Amino acid sequence: MKKKLATITMNLHAIRALAVLAILQVCFTVTGRPQSDSAEISKGMPPSDTTWTMTIDPKLPPFRFHVVSLPDSEGQTLVITVLDNRTRDTIQVIKQYVEQFSSPVRVTNPIEFVDINLDGYPDLSYVQSQGATGNQGCAYWLYEKSNHRFVINGAYSRLVNAYVDSVKRQIRTWYKCGGGCYEFTVYDVHPDRPVPSAFLSLRPDPTAGENERYECIRGRFDGGKKVRVESYISGPEVFKSPEVPPGWPTEK
Repeated sequence: MKKKLATITMNLHAIRALAVLAILQVCFTVTGRPQSDSAEISKGMPPSDTTWTMTIDPKLPPFRFHVVSLPDSEGQTLVITVLDNRTRDTIQVIKQYVEQFSSPVRVTNPIEFVDINLDGYPDLSYVQSQGATGNQGCAYWLYEKSNHRFVINGAYSRLVNAYVDSVKRQIRTWYKCGGGCYEFTVYDVHPDRPVPSAFLSLRPDPTAGENERYECIRGRFDGGKKVRVESYISGPEVFKSPEVPPGWPTEK
């Protein structure tokens, strides 16, 4: 009876995971978070030992992820063991060293799933850098359907504060520089890399006094190089520009 109840529970979890993924795929991005007590982790450190399940491929049983954090004085080694949730067979072991963040900012959900390359399968990501101004970088391990494994992707892992728009098949990023400057970049999504297509640079207008005003440069990319299209002065309404991720920023 206990075995039967456990099987029913596992099936219910799998059905629930599939339903959540179906809903999220209609939205801008597919995301998932560990079902554990790691909602907020100081300096990005996940619990020393935690496990959760996630449906990656709807044609396969849910994957089971067992995460162990081995901290030292300068950071931590993440050991992520990926298993078949049904058989408990090990599919893959991911080991990655992450330096301790210098920022006092608390990191929410340091490990997530997001379909960063928009191939229909959630990819594994974890926070690998966190700045005091909010600049956050993640390592992205892309799911490969052919062998059911995750492979680190350097091009996507160089993005900062990535927002995925599956409708436009774009990624928009933002970066806060020193002195109240901002850089926004739009990328076209390709299976193996993001390709920059447009940018918006903002600098505080030195003649604005107490008013919030910015010197703005909008442009495009040609062969990976920035090409200026226009320059103008704008108030805070500039943050509603198409290059800016929706809802950004809640706090500048």
